[in-house]
Amino acid sequence: MPIFIKFNEFGDEQNHESLNNAFLKIDEDFQKLANASPDAFLTVEADHQIKENISAIGDFFHKLDDEFLKISDAGLRADDFALKLTQPPTTGATEELPAVQSDFLNADADLKVAASDLGAVSSDFLKLDAAPDLNTLKAGERTVGADFLKLAIDTINAGTDFTNLGDDLIALGAGSNSKELDGALNLLGDQVLEIGSAFEAVALDFEKLRVDFVHLGGGGLKTAADFLESQGALANDPMPPGPVGADFFKLEQDFQVLNHDIGGAFFDGKQVIHDLFAQNGNDSGHPTNDDSGPFSGGTGTLKIG
Repeated sequence: MPIFIKFNEFGDEQNHESLNNAFLKIDEDFQKLANASPDAFLTVEADHQIKENISAIGDFFHKLDDEFLKISDAGLRADDFALKLTQPPTTGATEELPAVQSDFLNADADLKVAASDLGAVSSDFLKLDAAPDLNTLKAGERTVGADFLKLAIDTINAGTDFTNLGDDLIALGAGSNSKELDGALNLLGDQVLEIGSAFEAVALDFEKLRVDFVHLGGGGLKTAADFLESQGALANDPMPPGPVGADFFKLEQDFQVLNHDIGGAFFDGKQVIHDLFAQNGNDSGHPTNDDSGPFSGGTGTLKIG
C-alpha cells in the first residue's frame, strides 16, 4: 500500500525556509494590507516580501493537491488488491462489495474531492495578492475561509474512511487465516487507524484556519502583538508567528505526522501481501513486484478468512 505523501520532498531546503518565513510573516503582511490607505493599497500589495510569502503558501497547497492525487491513485491499485483479499458474497443476482474494497473506494472518492479543494484554496490564496482594493481583499479572505471549511469536511471524511478500513482489516485478521497473516492484518489495521486519527488532526487544523480567515475577512483577527501578549511571551523573546502563521505551522506539522503514518502502512502492507501469498502456497518473491501482486494488475484470486 504505497500511499506515501512525499512531504519532505516538496522542494529543496531553500524553498522550505521560504515557506517557514512565509508562515512567520503572513500575519504582518495581512495587517499591512488591512491598514494601508486606499491610495497606498496597491503599492503595499506590490511589496516583494508580501508577494513572495503569499506565493510560497499558495504553492504549498498546490503541491498538497498533487500529493493527494498520488494517494488516490495508489489507493485504486490497493483496491484492486482488495478484490483478491476476499470473494464478494453472492445471493442470486445481487453482489455485495467486500467491506475492505468498499472502504478503499470511499477513501479514493474523498481523497479526490480533497485534492480538488486543495487546488481551489491554492488558487484563491494566490488571488489575495491581486486584489485591487481592501474590500476585494477581505472578500477573498472570506472565500479562502470557505475553502478551508470544505477541506475540514474532506479530511474528516477521509479520516472516517481510514478508520473504517482499519477496523475492517482488523476484523479480517480474526478469520481462519494463518497466524502470520492474522498478525500482519492486525498490524496493518492498527497503522491504518493511526492514519484515520492523523486525518482528523488535519481536519481540526483546517477548521482553525477557516476561523482565522473568516475573522480576517471581517476584520476581527487579533494582531500579532495581541497574539504574543496572549501567549504570555516576554518582550525580549523572539517574535512568534501570529495566529494565522501559528495555525499554518501546526498544519504542516500534522501533515508530517500523516506522512509518517502512511509510510508505516506501506511497510505493514508489504508484510500482509507476503503472508497472503505464503498462505495461498505461492512463492511471490518480492510481493510488491510479483506479476500477480496488487500493483501489477494481476488477475489471480487470493482468499482470506
